[in-house]
Amino acid sequence: MSTIIDAFLIPRPDSTPKELKTLVKHLQKWGDDLDEKNICYFLDPLPLDDLASGELPQPLALRETIGPFRIPQELVDLVKSSGGDPANITEEELEKLGVGWEPPTPGALKEQREKLGKAANLRGVRLAYDDFKPGGLKRFCDMMRRYIPEGLIEDILILPDCESWWND
Repeated sequence: MSTIIDAFLIPRPDSTPKELKTLVKHLQKWGDDLDEKNICYFLDPLPLDDLASGELPQPLALRETIGPFRIPQELVDLVKSSGGDPANITEEELEKLGVGWEPPTPGALKEQREKLGKAANLRGVRLAYDDFKPGGLKRFCDMMRRYIPEGLIEDILILPDCESWWND
């Protein structure tokens, strides 16, 4: 029986851009090593992009409110028909396709805050790990301590209750 560990890694709020970029490298190394062992895991790519840019991730409620950038199939087809060169696509064609993101509806941020509860204002990286052996949470915690040097993160919270274990 497997145990899926769903967690939220919180970088130190006073981290320097260099430290945030270092943190993302350690997380990517963790993922690469799990890939080699064929272990199922998830690292949310958008906060990793923020870290790689030397910035703290956006608060979870804001990220969930804005939603993903939408690339319609029609655009993919248009790029292919233009010889694969996006420079051949006009702005009018893009506008007609509705590429981009739709602005959130009024009250959407409040709804996300209520839905997410304690996690709404967290600025971190969502990660999940599927462990097929007994004692999964302890092993996960020990593994994260091996991959992430002390001082780069403030905490790792186990979801859904945001239970802290990094500082224990």
